[in-house]
Amino acid sequence: AIWCRVPEKYGSMSLKLKGVSAAPGIAIAPIVHFHTDLDFIPAKEIAESEVEDELRRLDDAMATTSRGILFLRHEMADSLSDHDSKIFDVQVNLLHDKTFRADMEREVRTDLVNVEVALQRVVHRYESVFEKAEDVMMRERGADIRDVGRQLLSALLDRDRTVFTSGERDYIFAADEFLPSDAGVLDRDHIQGIVTVRGGKYSHGAILARSLGIPSLVGVEEALTKSTSGTPVILDGENGHLIVRPDEAEVSHYQHLIEVRDESYSRLIEVRLAPSVTLDGDAVDLMANVESVHDMQHVEMEAVTGVGLFRTEFAFMERRQFPTEDEQVQMYSAAMEAAKGKPVTFRTLDIGGDKPLPYFRTPDERNPVL
Repeated sequence: AIWCRVPEKYGSMSLKLKGVSAAPGIAIAPIVHFHTDLDFIPAKEIAESEVEDELRRLDDAMATTSRGILFLRHEMADSLSDHDSKIFDVQVNLLHDKTFRADMEREVRTDLVNVEVALQRVVHRYESVFEKAEDVMMRERGADIRDVGRQLLSALLDRDRTVFTSGERDYIFAADEFLPSDAGVLDRDHIQGIVTVRGGKYSHGAILARSLGIPSLVGVEEALTKSTSGTPVILDGENGHLIVRPDEAEVSHYQHLIEVRDESYSRLIEVRLAPSVTLDGDAVDLMANVESVHDMQHVEMEAVTGVGLFRTEFAFMERRQFPTEDEQVQMYSAAMEAAKGKPVTFRTLDIGGDKPLPYFRTPDERNPVL
């Protein structure tokens, strides 16, 4: 990452880019570009006599990578919930999957290529499988394969990832994507937001950002091409916008929103567990509004009387075909379990109008919302 000189004043030619909110919040700071991939992957043919040496290199790299993942898990334990910390357990399990190792060994033995090439081929093949998954959350797991592969490659090439130091200045992380291992190279004391070109709200990188309370946008396709490191930006994680070179009026507006949000948050912290009772003594049920089972994991059930609205349509909209009956039973059962005995109101499938399904055509009508 390279810092450029930050302009003394915010510019007058602002540009608003659209993205998908992965973690709520607002951030105002210079953007810093991070290059998260390794530029050079050595490729060479090997002799049969070198195969065992290559496989020993692979095993050594896997051991090094495993230690690195477990160290990062330990380092971030105080910042993450027990549930979100398991993201790193998933990566360790992927790393030590017998099929994963066997597939790389087969590439080395059969094609007599060095282990870096074998790794690249296998990771690409696994990614392709995840990309074809019907469930959006399964498709996002392809990022974990990329992350494990990237860490393995760094170990094979004996390249340590340098921890970024911001020089005591706030900044917004920008890259092609944000992977779990990136949490280990950030200056977490000064990071204000995360913006990526690709990725989804259910990726493990996005889950980590939400758990750490860092406002985040994904799918901002021109985030890197329309800015340079040091460019001032506003990250609006509430409405899914990245404003590049905001003008003074925009900065003032968002600074006010941050102040209002901070004041509201302070008040909520004080009263969130208090009974919901009006001044004249009437009790009011305060219930959560969620879009998925994953959202249930972030609801403080002690602070609410239940889930007033579980939006089932998102389980249909994020797929490429209708979920099966068993898949729906599993989803509803997981939601009830997460509610810890409190009531959950499921809204039956609500599609059409502004919520179409790509695999189901609704009849044309003058007012599709009705």
